[in-house]
Amino acid sequence: AIVLGKTGAGKSELLYNIVLNTLREYSPNEVHLYLANLQMEQLVIEKLRSYVKVCEDYNEVKDIIALLSYACLCMENRLQLMARLGVENISELQTVASEGMSVRVIMPRKLFVLDRMYAVWTEATTKEIETIQQLMKNLLASGAKSGVHLLVSCRDIGDRIEETIPEGFGNRLIMKHKNNVSKKFLGDDSALSMEEGELYAVTAEDFEEKLKYKVPLIG
Repeated sequence: AIVLGKTGAGKSELLYNIVLNTLREYSPNEVHLYLANLQMEQLVIEKLRSYVKVCEDYNEVKDIIALLSYACLCMENRLQLMARLGVENISELQTVASEGMSVRVIMPRKLFVLDRMYAVWTEATTKEIETIQQLMKNLLASGAKSGVHLLVSCRDIGDRIEETIPEGFGNRLIMKHKNNVSKKFLGDDSALSMEEGELYAVTAEDFEEKLKYKVPLIG
């Protein structure tokens, strides 16, 4: 999924809610978090500690590329295993792997959360942009079925940045934003009048089915 919103729209609160709600569904051995440039209070970090494998502020584009490359490697290894076992997704993989075992085999889901991608896209060279785009496209194409998920957040988008966002982000969470972004991702100008913490959830295939939400604050 991709989160787009102007500065102050409430993107950080939204990311916290997505991550924390995910953890309510899974135990620490069922989901691993890889957090890049996510601005969090210490209290929130403590809540996530047993789930977090990486939590870093990356100042260089090469570090983001390395993290995305690792995500793709995890995905490719799982896809190869799935192909050998003749299964289609991570749920089937865990079922087949658990057959004949006294305990259920768990293949943890991996959630890669990349916040503040605006800085990455503006500082990256053309070659680095192409590399990031390709890595993201690979993850968006096959990551979900292998249990490797990508959540990206970005603020104001200039012309160059707008062109670099892969179209493969099927799930789009759009907060208050400029007219060009609203029209590109929502199909109209409804993002212009949104309040802080409000968002529209849409899919790439259906602009008409816009679901509006209010993000609860985390105290």
